[in-house]
Amino acid sequence: LAILYNDRAVLENHHVSAVFSMMQHDNCNFLQSLSDEQRQIFRQCVIGAVLSTDMAQHFKEIGLLKSKLQTHEFTTFAVSEDRQVVLNLALHAADVSNPTRPLDVYLQWVDKVMEEFFLQGDEEKRLRLPVSMFM
Repeated sequence: LAILYNDRAVLENHHVSAVFSMMQHDNCNFLQSLSDEQRQIFRQCVIGAVLSTDMAQHFKEIGLLKSKLQTHEFTTFAVSEDRQVVLNLALHAADVSNPTRPLDVYLQWVDKVMEEFFLQGDEEKRLRLPVSMFM
């Protein structure tokens, strides 16, 4: 996958690609009733929001929000870019929100994430690939 997505937001790109590939099937395409323009706007919004969950984008997104908050126009969300900023940050916040859950739920997720990271690192070693950071 890293090669396919040029080492950039690999999982995020894969997730977006997978969902839009599934939507190629009529029984999975809940956007069928939209116009081509509406579907394209939706697609760009989803792609932007999902790619913004990449932790490599965290400080860029926070900086963008801070600069937008300096303008009074931002709070009206009249500009589509402003709505995208809010959508991106809402999804990113949800993505990193596990520490805010009840402790027992949080600890279960920590175990699952750590197991996934170790399994990925082991698989990368087995394939003689460089081990990804934090794996």
